[in-house]
Amino acid sequence: MLSVRGLLVVAITVGLVACAPRGESKSLNEVVTIAKNRFALVQDVPVDSAVQESLKPVVKALEDLVNNPRGGGVTKNSKVIATALSQLSVRASYTNRPAMGEVLSQYLVMINTPATEVNGAAVKLLAARTYSLLASELETRRFSL
Repeated sequence: MLSVRGLLVVAITVGLVACAPRGESKSLNEVVTIAKNRFALVQDVPVDSAVQESLKPVVKALEDLVNNPRGGGVTKNSKVIATALSQLSVRASYTNRPAMGEVLSQYLVMINTPATEVNGAAVKLLAARTYSLLASELETRRFSL
């Protein structure tokens, strides 16, 4: 029969093994690439011309952010994206609006943060989240509300 001490050792071992990574972790660049590829698959779906015009500067600004996440263009690109997201969120599906609002608020924080204090990894991750969010909307309602 197992003693209390033996049972405790088994429980801790099982707990540590269950919490160990199982090959699911990805590098930041992989996350960005996956999000960009997902967006690229749905980028050309038919949408309203106003939506298409709003997406064009967003795509360019996202590319700039991914390629230069610590440069002086972070504030300018964040403004472009924030403006477009605020316009697009009105037409977004009800399930994507909260996420769009959260992403928009993060861009507003970046706009008001000096470029020297912006974390490049956080900028890339936010760009990946934006790509995924836009892809999700284009896969479903296509900004048609």
